[in-house]
Amino acid sequence: MPESPRTLLDLAARCGVERGYHAADGTWQEAGAEALVRVLAACGVPIDSPEGAEEAARALDRRQAAEPLDPVGVAWQGRGGRLAVRLTASQLDAGALSVDLQCEDGSTRTIDAPVRAPAGPPLAEGSFPVHPAELLLPADLPLGRHRLVVRLEGRERTACVISAPTRAPQADGRGWGVFAPLYALRVENGTGIGDYGGLARLLALVSRLGGRFVGSTPLLAMFVGAPCVPSPYAPISRLFWNELLIDPQRTPEWPECPEARALWEAPAAREQRARLGAVDEIDYRAVRALI
Repeated sequence: MPESPRTLLDLAARCGVERGYHAADGTWQEAGAEALVRVLAACGVPIDSPEGAEEAARALDRRQAAEPLDPVGVAWQGRGGRLAVRLTASQLDAGALSVDLQCEDGSTRTIDAPVRAPAGPPLAEGSFPVHPAELLLPADLPLGRHRLVVRLEGRERTACVISAPTRAPQADGRGWGVFAPLYALRVENGTGIGDYGGLARLLALVSRLGGRFVGSTPLLAMFVGAPCVPSPYAPISRLFWNELLIDPQRTPEWPECPEARALWEAPAAREQRARLGAVDEIDYRAVRALI
């Protein structure tokens, strides 16, 4: 696939269009120029060929220069929200903009919102260059979808401000959770495979974020001899848990067994754990030998 021009890749990045992906084998697959042009055009960018990327970028500059507010701003949990704005030098010198915030609950607040220093050069040359900047939103916004109104040069400009929660609310006794194959939860200084200790840490993390469950693949005993068939869906027994997933340091006997701790910290064992943790694929037999 021919490489996409640098200017087209920059335009895609500016518009939030992904420029490629990592394939299943880990290799980077860059999107073709034709595909990027079609996606950008579908997003409303005036472009019909890779060669038109520079002119499309200038058209975006002109469009943004004519529209002082971004259409949407986000404030997580009502704090630290910002809205991208384009202002003249005199508007920037004022240091703040008077805005009306029409909240979702029907209330209205009039505030002087600070304006952050410009983040780049003017977007338009001529008698009225505008500068990219940020409008800092109040730090105590209620959760919801609000309407922000700014009066500039005698005209009203509006934007949507979304004050979004960082933790999903619980409703009707239902909850959310995550799914993760346990064998993939490898940690630093582990055995080269995910273990029950990693599962415990994931459970704690999901719980702190408001989740109620963690799902995984079956954790039953598997056969890793010859032939090696390490599928969680082909256990050799449904009566026992998979001993390969044990975290030795979390076993009840660990604090009382200095011999085991010495073996764990031996240079050869540390080297083997580092090697197993560095490879992309799990070496089940090597993990079994280590444990």
